[in-house]
Amino acid sequence: MENNIKVYSCDNVEAMVNSVKANTDIINNMLKHTKNNDKIINEKLTDYAKNKKNLKNDQIEMYRVYVGCKEDIEEALREYSQKIENDEYMHQMTIELHSIDSDYSVLHRVFEEINKIQVKIMEMLCGLLGQSNTLLGSL
Repeated sequence: MENNIKVYSCDNVEAMVNSVKANTDIINNMLKHTKNNDKIINEKLTDYAKNKKNLKNDQIEMYRVYVGCKEDIEEALREYSQKIENDEYMHQMTIELHSIDSDYSVLHRVFEEINKIQVKIMEMLCGLLGQSNTLLGSL
């Protein structure tokens, strides 16, 4: 019979903290690329307007999809920030980490939730970067 007991320890929590930090770095890097693409898109659209050039229907549709993805990510980032700022477990983490009798399973659940949200945001950012690259290629 297989033993399904999970062993929670401070070392496991440290690994999860490192994972969250690494994901945060990846998200920040992806956001920089997203902002750069957004800036270039806006410059190109401004150039179109200055030169009185019309966008094709497929370009307009690509832009609509891009803006929709961008709004979804902004909402996900707001939810992520609120989760981090408002989660009562987050405020107790420092205390929990320094307590000898700490229930590490609580910390694992918190970090698993954060990690899931981060992965969702990274997937959304990948989609947005793809949309922006496609749009830029058509402009």
